[in-house]
Amino acid sequence: MTNYIGITLGPIYATLQHARNTREIWAASYLFSRLTELLLEALPSIGAEVLVPFKVDTPISQRYGTGIYNDRIFAVLPEGGVTKIAGLVEAVLNKLAVELTPKKSNPNPDFWRRYLRIGVVTKEIESLNNGALFSEISPLLDTQELHTPYFQNAEEADTLTVLLEGIYDTALAKNALQDAKGTLKGLMHGLFPSTADLGTLELYRRNEAAYKDIQEKAKKSQNENEQLDEFYQQIMSEPAFKDNFRDYHKYFCIVHADGDNLSEQNRKLSDKKAYEKLSQQLSQFALDAARLVDDFGGKTVFAGGDDLLFFAPVCTYNSTNKSTDSIFSLIQDLDNRYNQLGFANTSLSFGITITYHKYPLFEARQLSYEELNEIAKKVNWKDGGEKNAIAVRMLKHSGAWFESVLSKKNLESFVKAESELRRSKDDLLSGIIYKMDALESLITQLLHDTAFEERLAALFTNYFNEPVHRRNKVQLELIRNFVAGIITTKYKLNDTDPQGNNVYTLLRMLQFVTSRPKSSSSQATNHYATANNDL
Repeated sequence: MTNYIGITLGPIYATLQHARNTREIWAASYLFSRLTELLLEALPSIGAEVLVPFKVDTPISQRYGTGIYNDRIFAVLPEGGVTKIAGLVEAVLNKLAVELTPKKSNPNPDFWRRYLRIGVVTKEIESLNNGALFSEISPLLDTQELHTPYFQNAEEADTLTVLLEGIYDTALAKNALQDAKGTLKGLMHGLFPSTADLGTLELYRRNEAAYKDIQEKAKKSQNENEQLDEFYQQIMSEPAFKDNFRDYHKYFCIVHADGDNLSEQNRKLSDKKAYEKLSQQLSQFALDAARLVDDFGGKTVFAGGDDLLFFAPVCTYNSTNKSTDSIFSLIQDLDNRYNQLGFANTSLSFGITITYHKYPLFEARQLSYEELNEIAKKVNWKDGGEKNAIAVRMLKHSGAWFESVLSKKNLESFVKAESELRRSKDDLLSGIIYKMDALESLITQLLHDTAFEERLAALFTNYFNEPVHRRNKVQLELIRNFVAGIITTKYKLNDTDPQGNNVYTLLRMLQFVTSRPKSSSSQATNHYATANNDL
């Protein structure tokens, strides 16, 4: 029999509830990753052999400000190690308190000892076969997490809020962000991008000098809200951006992702080396995911193996190949990287909110989490399988919203159509979406035909034959293939069939990420109207 130790950290959710903007959400999450890292560094000093998570060699400054460690640790514990745990935890909390304290203040380790939950359990396990390390220790850690912290007075309760507000003054933030690679570093609201920074990242990459000039002008306003309003007013009126500003620049994305059925992979683990290898693979994926998000222009809050949370622009500009890519291209890249792990019967599901930049951030983050866990994780596909989905909710300026579910097969079609639609000078989708609504009952009838795709092609030929369509044959064919894929990819959610409007909402999503510049949208619409009048 070998003695093993499990450690769980918290309270993560309660800490996130104190966060009110992007940098505070990052800080509330990152401090737990840093706490895990400090424990990983300290555990060998008492002879413990850490199995999970894998401790990466990549320096903090090269992790793009990403928290890459989750809130649980599993290790082999030597005889007598239990008596040394309390002292180790106290030393780690003292070190964390120093990193979390602004320069002009004194560390308060007593607060962190009361607030942070570090639950420790030990158990003797005879064999690690069938993932026994997780199956036998995790339930004990779940019990530990029932404990909640308390505050003795109002001053202590306010300590966390003060920390999050002044996070840039701490060693924790400076070590993680100051030297990290990232094009968003030093934009309007400091080291971690604001919602406005994220939304307008594409414009920054197109003309950095004009963008920074607008920032300096906006900073002359009295408060942050006035700065934001002034910033957007000047961005929209700036001649350098008049041919590039689009509706989606007022929006940003919050993305949650999580591996599906990874427990099946865990059950295959049989010895220490197997646990270490799996943990190393997932750690490398987390680092690669953080790099992909950073290259896109987003910022990863957390990347603990198969579990991701990040902020990103709706679209970004690639100055190398002079192209614009949307969040769906990034999702495809992350999915492809996860699939390279080679795990059987597992996949990666995503929950996304595309959020207006003034929408309440806490609510938008929670909705993104629900898109993942209540929709993407509960989809059952008609052709077999479950989960492995992308659930997206669009949160409009008006307060209205719409929702879509996308399969990975249709994700590929979406990205292809998106790329070609940007090559067109016409607003092709407006007319198609309008007519598709009227054709819904006819298309439903065609579904019963064994030659559905051929019938749909004939329908497109008959109903979409104006000059604007003849000028965009490639784009029209890709849209038709995308529509056919959505209609034939049936799914159920909680034993219901909710996909009645899925074609319509996904076409609206496609239209949104390929929207025309404000200066040219009216011209494109008039051109389409003229084409109709010519008939």
